[in-house]
Amino acid sequence: MIYLIKSASWNKEKNSFEFILKIGYTKDSSAQNRFSSYVNHNPTSEILFKISEATRRQEGALHEYFKEFRIYGREWYEYREEIIEFFKSHITKDSLTTTHKNIEQIHNALIVKFDEIIITKEFSREISIFWKKLLDLKDEKWATSTLIKFIECFKKSKINEILEAKSEKSGYKKDEIRKAILNEQFYQFIGKEGIEFD
Repeated sequence: MIYLIKSASWNKEKNSFEFILKIGYTKDSSAQNRFSSYVNHNPTSEILFKISEATRRQEGALHEYFKEFRIYGREWYEYREEIIEFFKSHITKDSLTTTHKNIEQIHNALIVKFDEIIITKEFSREISIFWKKLLDLKDEKWATSTLIKFIECFKKSKINEILEAKSEKSGYKKDEIRKAILNEQFYQFIGKEGIEFD
C-alpha cells in the first residue's frame, strides 16, 4: 500500500507551524498499525489517500517524480496541491502502474541520450519539471511521448556544452548554465511542435 499523510511540522526559519506531506509504503496487512503509530506520535497526522496493493517500486517512482518538493529524507515533501491532485487522479493500483511505467520510459530515454549527465539529481529534477508542464496540457501518454521526443531530439552540441559546464568550479554557475541550455532547447522544441503554454 502507498499512502499520503498530511502532518503539521515546525518550520524553524519561519518560526511557525506548517503542513507537510509524507509519501510512504507499508504492507496492506500492516497499514492500520502503521497509521495508528503516526497519530500517536503526531496527533495532527491525517491519512489523505491510500492505494491498496501498490508496490515499493511504485513508491520509489513517486519519490522520483516529486523530488523537487522534497524537504526531509526521502519521504517528506512540501504541502503542494500538485501532490494532492496527483493522488486524487491515481487512486487505483492500475493508474499508478501506468505512471510508474511512464517514469521508467523517460528515465531510460535520459540514460540513453545523456549518459553521465543523468547521474545528477538536479538534471533529472529539471527534466521532471518539463514533464509536469506537459501534463498540465494533455494526458499522461501524450506528455510522456512528447518529453521522450524532446530528449531524443536534443542536440549533441548542447550535450557537450552541459558536459563542459560540469567542469566549472562554481556549482552555482554550473547549475545556471545547465538550466539555461535545457530551457532554451525545451522551448525551441515546444515552438517547433506548435505546443502553447498558457
